[in-house]
Amino acid sequence: MFAGFSALNESIEHFDASLIKTIHLDTAEDFDTSLIPENNDPGMGASISLDCKSGLHFTMIANFQKYIVGTVNLLFSLEHLQQGILDYEMLKSIVFELAAIFQVSNGTIYDKRNKERLRYYYSFPSDFNSYPLEIGCISYFSPYLVESIGREKFQQLQLCAEKVEFNGGFLISSVLEPFQADNKLYLEREAQIIADLGLEAFVKF
Repeated sequence: MFAGFSALNESIEHFDASLIKTIHLDTAEDFDTSLIPENNDPGMGASISLDCKSGLHFTMIANFQKYIVGTVNLLFSLEHLQQGILDYEMLKSIVFELAAIFQVSNGTIYDKRNKERLRYYYSFPSDFNSYPLEIGCISYFSPYLVESIGREKFQQLQLCAEKVEFNGGFLISSVLEPFQADNKLYLEREAQIIADLGLEAFVKF
């Protein structure tokens, strides 16, 4: 795994990728704050990546100055599900834990082969809370997004395979198995859930 830190020279007006410092570690115990460059700008944050022996790949982008986690990603394959390394319940638990620990705004488990995904993000007027126009296999909406979109829409949603209210937010599952971007039935169900929640009714960018 490696942790990447950005060092910013105040005299440089534009970001310079050559200023990125990459630190390779074999275990989490090998990390020490003394490894962080002295000229590191904590406001730029860090990208932390974990590569598991099973082939799972976990990345997190965090701003340690503001104690904010911007993005968390877990990359896995169909083989991980077939071998029992991950299953639907585990994926739900991961979403719940991330939502509780990092207070994420939204999260989605999707098929990376879907070239049509993330065509648009939607948000609300004068608001930085946005969400991607997709459901995938599982999507989580924070309490703020649920209230902004309309809690009654989530409560009345019928087409989904599973719907779980969690700490004021909602987890919506379109299918209880891996979401396949080339499956027409899955895509039609996803489109209907998007329509029923009215996710396209807000500001597109």
